[in-house]
Amino acid sequence: MEDKPKPLVKHILELRSAILHSFAYVLGGMLVSFAFYNYIFEFLLKPVKSAIGTSSKIIYTSVAEPIATELRVVFYSGLLLTFPFVINNIWKFIKPGLRLNEYITIRKYMYFITVLFIIGIIFAYCIVVPNILYVLTKTLANKNNIMFLPKISENISFVIVIVMSFGFSFQLPLIMIILDKIKIIPFSRQKSIWREYIAVIVIISAIITPPDVLSMIFLAVPLILLYCLTLAYNSITSSSNNKKH
Repeated sequence: MEDKPKPLVKHILELRSAILHSFAYVLGGMLVSFAFYNYIFEFLLKPVKSAIGTSSKIIYTSVAEPIATELRVVFYSGLLLTFPFVINNIWKFIKPGLRLNEYITIRKYMYFITVLFIIGIIFAYCIVVPNILYVLTKTLANKNNIMFLPKISENISFVIVIVMSFGFSFQLPLIMIILDKIKIIPFSRQKSIWREYIAVIVIISAIITPPDVLSMIFLAVPLILLYCLTLAYNSITSSSNNKKH
């Protein structure tokens, strides 16, 4: 790893190349997703249909709404399919700017990014989305005696935002470990600022989730648990390493 400075123009050209390659990956994923759009669409609407039952229908109120929804679904599906390739492309861009210890540490944990992303998506789709929809449709509708007529675009966007938010947010343990390994924020410091961690988690959960308190709580609570579990894992591994020495 040679530490040779590069001119700004070369960095800009490398950034442009990374963006274009990432766009090409996503575009290829979009083409694949377009071929299986009907299956993906039904998969995303499955939690909504389970929540509303067979008595209600899914509607749209604009002529362009089905097309806009299709493009949104295809884009996010393509991003999901090509996520490992996009991450690898970003890694190639930032790799030359890292110190040797930073390069070794981050490379060691690179593969966990996709694993945590998939775990977050599965957790959101199987547990979070059905429970949120149940509370918002059944409980509130029964109290107010109203009927829920879901729009295609809004409900597809709701499911996509929840799922993607959990996928990205579940990178928290990896971020904590890397910050400790490259000696930016050691675990002892991360443990002492637990109030700040929780405040940041709540704020981020409120920003990236749909505008309802329930979604924010469903995201904030697992992230706080992940924070606590990561600290507990570090304490266990540290104590076992000390015993060996």
